[in-house]
Amino acid sequence: MPKKKTTASQALVPTGETKTYPIAGTEIEATQVFHVPARHPSGDGPWQQEPDKLAWVDAATGLPCTILRQEDGVLGGYTGVGEDHPLFGFEVDAVPGALGISPHGGLDYAAPCEDGPTEITICHPKTASRKRPGRSKDGDDNHGSHEPLWWFGFQCDRNHDLVPGRQVNPNDLGAENGRVYRDIAYVYAQTCRLARLLKAAVDGKSDSDTQLDPASPPPVGLDPERRR
Repeated sequence: MPKKKTTASQALVPTGETKTYPIAGTEIEATQVFHVPARHPSGDGPWQQEPDKLAWVDAATGLPCTILRQEDGVLGGYTGVGEDHPLFGFEVDAVPGALGISPHGGLDYAAPCEDGPTEITICHPKTASRKRPGRSKDGDDNHGSHEPLWWFGFQCDRNHDLVPGRQVNPNDLGAENGRVYRDIAYVYAQTCRLARLLKAAVDGKSDSDTQLDPASPPPVGLDPERRR
């Protein structure tokens, strides 16, 4: 008898631990890896073996990073900065364009840590495990130390991206251009790039990676589907 397909989210890294995770030809120490059936695309595709949330601390910058699948099946990449960062609290449109912070064609997300279920929220693991009475908003009894972070990020749902959960209109001539699914290796590289650019904003240095890669999506100004 075939096994019944589970609909519950699965944490592949125990809380408070890390797990070596291979990605994009390297290995990282993942702090969170989740499989979330409610968000995982159906059908054949490069997403089949991907997790739906992956979190780690970028080794080059020390900044926490997260890849999170959205409800329409695409992945988004996010990097958090602390209160001492000059862009802490900035909205997307307030980030100076001169800084060149343009992962995947540009930022479309800026917000503090989210409340809610860990597997579908943009936040970072607690750094301590101090027990005290009561429960947190997400039902977690373990209230650890939680440094306030401000997250910047992007979603891979632009005009040139393939969105697994979106039905393509056969009369859409744009489909002839060949939309591309941005897999987890691509989003990982763009998220690491975002971390470097945010770190460069602190150091007052220009990052050598600010030039657009020929394989990258077009700049924000050329993308009619840039979203806030």
